[in-house]
Amino acid sequence: MTKRKQKLDTGAGSEGVPAAVLQQAREVLAANDRGCFTVPTAPLYPHQWLWDSAWIALGWAESDERRAWAELESLFSAQWADGMLPHIVFHSDEKTYFPGPDVWRTGTDPASSGITQPPVVATVVRRLFEGAEDRELARRMVRALWPKLLAYHRWLYRARDPEGTGLVAILHPWESGMDNSPQWDDALARVPIRGVGPAAGAAEDGAAAGAKTPARSETTAGAETPARAETTAGAETAADAKTAADAGTVASAKTAADAETAADAGTVASAKTAADAETAADAGTVASAKTAADAETTADTGTAAGTEPTAPNGHVIDLSARKDLQHVDEAERPTDDDYRRYMSLVAQFRAAGYDPERLHDESPFCVVDVGFNALLHRANLDLCALARAMNFDASEPESWVRRGQAAFEQLWSEELGTYVSWDRRSGRPISVAAAAGLLPLFAALPTPDRAARLAKTLEEWGRSVGRLVPSTAPSDPRFEPRRYWRGPVWVVVNWLVWQGLRRYGFDALARRVEKDTFALVAREGFREYYDPRDGTGLGGRDFSWSAALLLHWTGRGRNAF
Repeated sequence: MTKRKQKLDTGAGSEGVPAAVLQQAREVLAANDRGCFTVPTAPLYPHQWLWDSAWIALGWAESDERRAWAELESLFSAQWADGMLPHIVFHSDEKTYFPGPDVWRTGTDPASSGITQPPVVATVVRRLFEGAEDRELARRMVRALWPKLLAYHRWLYRARDPEGTGLVAILHPWESGMDNSPQWDDALARVPIRGVGPAAGAAEDGAAAGAKTPARSETTAGAETPARAETTAGAETAADAKTAADAGTVASAKTAADAETAADAGTVASAKTAADAETAADAGTVASAKTAADAETTADTGTAAGTEPTAPNGHVIDLSARKDLQHVDEAERPTDDDYRRYMSLVAQFRAAGYDPERLHDESPFCVVDVGFNALLHRANLDLCALARAMNFDASEPESWVRRGQAAFEQLWSEELGTYVSWDRRSGRPISVAAAAGLLPLFAALPTPDRAARLAKTLEEWGRSVGRLVPSTAPSDPRFEPRRYWRGPVWVVVNWLVWQGLRRYGFDALARRVEKDTFALVAREGFREYYDPRDGTGLGGRDFSWSAALLLHWTGRGRNAF
């Protein structure tokens, strides 16, 4: 779909959003539809991502409930036998994304990554269920998905909270969904980079890659503006046109057949995973059994227990394989130094056969992510609500809620006026104010006094930038307004924060977040993220969750819980 930046006056839409913008949102979803799953944007992200797909389902529900449930069915078709839900599902052999299944080598069918992403599916299932017009379909789908959701949450607590603290750890920045947030800088610096090569022309060790790091604090001033501003103008439309062409073709070919299977959606994934769900209770054994086939990969990586990892194929991973920089300006993406450490962790995980207990003990990156845990707490509350509605046993999710509520106290920072993450390896809080620290509002975690402090913190951020919500506090020296999760505004974050503010009665601030979001989309289109100062659209174009969440925001989600 060609990006439209002209004035849109084709009729009034919902909540002040022009009808033409809502129509564009539907077109984005249609273009990125692959029959039973939706890509975030082609060709940048040509597969299925966990939390993207969950939010996208909310957008589909505004026009096609069966298609919304099919999105989740497709996601759970890749659930591991031990309950783990992977962050990427490779339904095709599309080669425009790195790292692909040939790097992960999880041995799963369908192929998938070996890590997870924020656990938001239970929240989405509840929203689909409570907003459903087809009540029979909704009840059937909840019954099918319930054991899989429980298996996933059990895996999280078993694999990522072995000491029973009530808070789970992430072992890779990608699991946060906020990949290169400054929250991860110190923990990521511990990750060895042996076996992961530099981008073409860079030095083998960290010196060259590290040279990029100081630029992060420099870019706040103004040096970054001229180079990056050039992407705003003309280059956008050609790329958009290309995206639409790419995206539109695959969808139609697969849709007819797949849409039928989605119609009685309770069958495909549920049949496959029914047995899986039953084994989830003792799932510790499954992970080990599953990885037996992968265990041979330890040998071909050349990695012995306790040594630094080498690359997955026994040779250096050349970061020239990065595909993202073919589609997005380098200044808007994680650095090569970040990617070297990301890939080093992947190498280590593969060498360990993706054994969850071993990984939790050995990964140099082991962080209690405040955003991940806030979304998990919200999801546990939603499991409880679903259990009440369906007369399921709620005792297990209720226990998770109680433990999480108590444990969250340690994540509050009075100094920063927000919640922060915790480094499980150093045993210290991560003193970085980021948008993730506002997500407890969405999870109903703060006391009223704490919520008021969070609102004040956000107001302070708003005085420094023109648009809310920046992904990193503008006062942080590592704030970069155009680099991925180091500063830009994201529709998904704004939607979550908006709901949290309304929950606690901060209606004026919620209206500003909403107004800023709708204005960004109307002016710049459905971009991956936006500059919080001037509103420039950044990253991928025709981005599915930006479109889906706008449809939900102005539709059934308007007055949801």
